[in-house]
Amino acid sequence: ARVRRVHEPLVHVRDGHKGVTLACNVLFNVYLHDIMTCHKMIRTDLFRELDLHASGFTIEPEITARLVQRHEKIFEVPVHYRARASDEGKKLTARDGFRVIGMLLKLRFGS
Repeated sequence: ARVRRVHEPLVHVRDGHKGVTLACNVLFNVYLHDIMTCHKMIRTDLFRELDLHASGFTIEPEITARLVQRHEKIFEVPVHYRARASDEGKKLTARDGFRVIGMLLKLRFGS
């Protein structure tokens, strides 16, 4: 059996992140690398104006989409992290990926 190295992300998680990021890039005509990274720095005044409604993992694409809709500049900075397995607390599932895509579609085309 193949043993996953500690720093190697699970293939389905990596591909899931790529898939939802691709959906965001296509729907909003942007070029971002990973909308699910979770590390975000936003001015407090701007953050309060975003009118966020999501909870759970769908907050990530909502923040990104609302910033893009406002034509705010997004600067990406490379980050390094160790991917966790589900037994280590990884909670993102395929169902969450579909919820993220649903949120992106809702924000792009309205509810």
